[in-house]
Amino acid sequence: MSEDNQELKHSESISLGDEAQVVEVLHKALGGLWQVVNNLTRLRPTKREEFRETIFGSARIPSDH
Repeated sequence: MSEDNQELKHSESISLGDEAQVVEVLHKALGGLWQVVNNLTRLRPTKREEFRETIFGSARIPSDH
């Protein structure tokens, strides 16, 4: 499938009744998540403590929390 067709397909809604399309979307999404996780595991902490930070957030937590 060409990039143009992929872009078009990406913008179209897919019925949950279309099992083949649902499986394709899930397969691509999960494959993309694994790629993100694999890239993040390459990161290593620095030895400079002033640059260490933990980020956690939620839409339900006020921004000043």
